[in-house]
Amino acid sequence: MSSAVQDLLAILDLERLELNLFRGRSPQVGWQRVFGGQVIGQALVAACRTVDVAGRPPHSLHAYFLLPGDPKVPIIYEVDRIRDGKSFTTRRVVAIQHGQAIYTMAVSFHRDEPGMSHQAKMPEVTKPENLPNEAHIKERVLPLMPDPGGATTSASARSNGDPWSSTVTSAKKSRMAASMCGSARPRGCRMSPRSINACSPTPRTCCCSTRR
Repeated sequence: MSSAVQDLLAILDLERLELNLFRGRSPQVGWQRVFGGQVIGQALVAACRTVDVAGRPPHSLHAYFLLPGDPKVPIIYEVDRIRDGKSFTTRRVVAIQHGQAIYTMAVSFHRDEPGMSHQAKMPEVTKPENLPNEAHIKERVLPLMPDPGGATTSASARSNGDPWSSTVTSAKKSRMAASMCGSARPRGCRMSPRSINACSPTPRTCCCSTRR
């Protein structure tokens, strides 16, 4: 067992002061405040010390942090035995420092009982270890993605003066079409921006005029 686990178990091992009173300590590592998870764990341990958890484990809890904890002084946990029923046990725990409550928790314990099963059956899916990793996904997806910087015409297209080469992206075609026919549109042209690619660049006129 590693030293970190041993330190954690030592922090959760509370000192019993009375029947319903327990004292816990905080690790002296220079913290300005007590770690909230430590208080939750110690409070739950204090409540479990008053219940036979072998036959009635905790199944729910609700808690409030009231004040910041001081790691330099111990925390007193006072357990209130609210109810011991046939199926449920209820406990309330208050963590106290400097005479003030810094934390309160209500926890319920429930014995194992047979009941209706309403969980949906797990579908047959690929196990996580059999899924493709990030490198495989990149190899398959990246070649299908467009160039984020925008493609340019190839050397052969530039030499032939073909601005509509297949290497030009649709976004660049739209910009080129807009520059070619935007100023030469006839008055009253109703071409939408999405239809700008249909303009003919050769006569430098809007295609609306060619349809009349």
